Amino acid sequence: MNRRVIVKEFDDRWPAMFKDEKQRIFSALGTQNILAIHHIGSTSVPGLSAKPIIDILMEVACLNRLDNSSDKIAALGYICKGEYGLKGRRYFYRGNEKRTHHLHTYQQGDVSIKRHLAFRDYLLAHKDVCQRYAEIKREAVIASDIPKDYQQYKSDFISSFEQRALVWLQSQE
Repeated sequence: MNRRVIVKEFDDRWPAMFKDEKQRIFSALGTQNILAIHHIGSTSVPGLSAKPIIDILMEVACLNRLDNSSDKIAALGYICKGEYGLKGRRYFYRGNEKRTHHLHTYQQGDVSIKRHLAFRDYLLAHKDVCQRYAEIKREAVIASDIPKDYQQYKSDFISSFEQRALVWLQSQE
């Protein structure tokens, strides 16, 4: 696989693409196990440059029930990758060379749910950090357009601000 990272300016169509995909997922899986479906990642932050891939976080009551429904997710065009390196997650993606969607699924109460949502909300509330993150992403893709290298380049920034976002979120509650 020769995927390359492309970072684009924010596209006003991304929120609608998320809403459409959310409806497709609910239609395929029903609502018994799904507790929430959230738009996360850079495509969920207006004004932020991003890879044109819609990141979705799905919160479920039971991962085992989800595993038993993986054929329904596959019918939507997703590839199931299991935990894919993160214990307690189920990861799916659509598109091979040209990814369109990433679906990260966690069971209710998993700390990763709060972490993802806090980081998104922190970027929404802190435009200066959002701008710096956009700069980091542009630098990362110039340094390497190979997905693993691109992700590594951004990892220190993300880790640092995820922690700040969690503290910030607690102060908002």
